[in-house]
Amino acid sequence: MTEPTLFSGFSLTCVRCDAGEDIDTEAQAVALGWINVMLDDTLGPDEWFWTHTGLCPDSQVEDPTSILR
Repeated sequence: MTEPTLFSGFSLTCVRCDAGEDIDTEAQAVALGWINVMLDDTLGPDEWFWTHTGLCPDSQVEDPTSILR
């Protein structure tokens, strides 16, 4: 029997701020201007609070020279 995870499916957070919890799919994120949306496998299964990270449009405006662009 596997342990339940905190989230199932798609969940997103910005690498620079806490934006993203209102986005339901990667396609929606890209359509809203998010970039570098990728699977976040840096935390163990018991630690996940999101499945994906990316850079939101507001954070892109704050640092247009970001290496994440």
